[in-house]
Amino acid sequence: MGFKLVKLLSFMILIYIGINCIQMGSTEKYSDFIEDYITNEIDEKQAKIYERILEEKIQNTYLITTQYLVLGKLQLLISEKSKRETDIFLNKSRESLIKSANTIPTNAEQWALLGLIEKKDKKKLNYYIEKSLELGKFDEDNQRTLIRIVLSEWENLNEKNIRNSKEMLSHTLLYFKNGLITLKSAVEKDKVEIIKDMLKENWHFHNLKKFINEKNNKKST
Repeated sequence: MGFKLVKLLSFMILIYIGINCIQMGSTEKYSDFIEDYITNEIDEKQAKIYERILEEKIQNTYLITTQYLVLGKLQLLISEKSKRETDIFLNKSRESLIKSANTIPTNAEQWALLGLIEKKDKKKLNYYIEKSLELGKFDEDNQRTLIRIVLSEWENLNEKNIRNSKEMLSHTLLYFKNGLITLKSAVEKDKVEIIKDMLKENWHFHNLKKFINEKNNKKST
């Protein structure tokens, strides 16, 4: 009787875990909506609908992993593109990312995004950027988030973060995908001088020239 009870309890636990894994997987797909929103394939109204659906799914999920991170990223994008609700969604994003940090503190990207949100506070900015660099200086996904933040806030970074950011940027330039992001961001933010000594490959110089020409052409039109 006792053995049967243990088997039944084990079976119920497996079902419980399976259901939650399915729920978690269904929330992960919302990261695709972030890409759609960035590329303007969906509008602000649709983004807000996705945000509400994701919030509801999180409430009905018991085993939380990266859902708060996905939600926080979407809310941050809405705040950046919204004309009337910037502060509302910025605060919502902050809350979601803090929940994410409490759930999975070893995720580097959430700390980078918190640094972006808190960029007006130099102390908080450096604290969050330092944590992100320590956890994921060479992580490809985290690098894509960090590149634009560290370049845009370069003058506000402390010596340790500048040193580690240079190491991170140099690493991105070893690989084409993130290397292109670094080159383009440096041009857009007028920070080419920072990466000048890191440029060694022909594709570095070719694409740097291309991005500079694109920027100049936009200014002239």
